Amino acid sequence: MSGRWSVFSRGEGAVGRPLAVAALLVWAASMAAVVYMSLLPDVEMPGDFPDMDKLYHMAGYAWLAFLPCFAFARKRVGLLASLSMIVLGCALEYAQGYVPGRMASLGDMAANTAGVALGVAAGRLLRYRLLPAFRRVVF
Repeated sequence: MSGRWSVFSRGEGAVGRPLAVAALLVWAASMAAVVYMSLLPDVEMPGDFPDMDKLYHMAGYAWLAFLPCFAFARKRVGLLASLSMIVLGCALEYAQGYVPGRMASLGDMAANTAGVALGVAAGRLLRYRLLPAFRRVVF
């Protein structure tokens, strides 16, 4: 394959390649949104019960880990990209200690890590079990 898309992928599949590129673009936008929201001072999250923010952390980081596991055909690359979300989560939690109205939390770091584990499992399952034709696209 030649042309501008050869930088991003190789392989076959008119549906798989655009879907993978779209997933990576959504991943980049999602990371930007998480960084922005994590560093806002004094954020109010909807929800009435204690530790509701842990569910938000878990869901957000599951999403951030799911996308690269889904979009990268090479398991190692997808896994490394997904695991890098743990580093991002820990770094953002540390940075929140310096943001007015926010505080760093080991519980949030644990929720981020649990979310990454869920996202990796879901991404691998969807990619290799439910969409076998998608395996041909390689980044």
